[in-house]
Amino acid sequence: MCLIDTDDKNVIRIDGYKKSNYKNKLGFFRLSLNNDESGLISIASTMGINTEIEDLLDPAIFWDVLHKIKEQDEILHEFLSFYKLNEEMDFVNLSGGVAFLKPTSIEGYEKKEEFYEYLTSQRMKSLISNMYVKDLNNLRVRKCDKWLTDIIDFFENGDEQNIME
Repeated sequence: MCLIDTDDKNVIRIDGYKKSNYKNKLGFFRLSLNNDESGLISIASTMGINTEIEDLLDPAIFWDVLHKIKEQDEILHEFLSFYKLNEEMDFVNLSGGVAFLKPTSIEGYEKKEEFYEYLTSQRMKSLISNMYVKDLNNLRVRKCDKWLTDIIDFFENGDEQNIME
């Protein structure tokens, strides 16, 4: 399986692609988060919702990871003092901003863009990704994680049925 992010400005598309072209042994898919629903999209699809892997992460785990990192990062520590977890969100959806967090003060609203830029820096992305997978016992497939069940189905059953064309 080849799995790529989806950049809505530059959607890679392969006309006529079908997994059966490769004897059901090779699949090319893009990640998708559309209206708070996750999934995989066939590379043959023209659909292109900007989705990166970090968009599909669990906000509660992401929040815990940020709190672990803040112990060594004063800038992050200060930013987090202006926010709390938005428990209504199923996904981090970082491409869409920091909606997985709720500002707790006027500073939270004022610093939203600055905080977003900080979180999406290469340094922070690296720290977050390493810490996020550090304790695999915390990771779970949630009901809303259709993208993960699509991957599992692909490998267990060779099932591409539920993946959008």
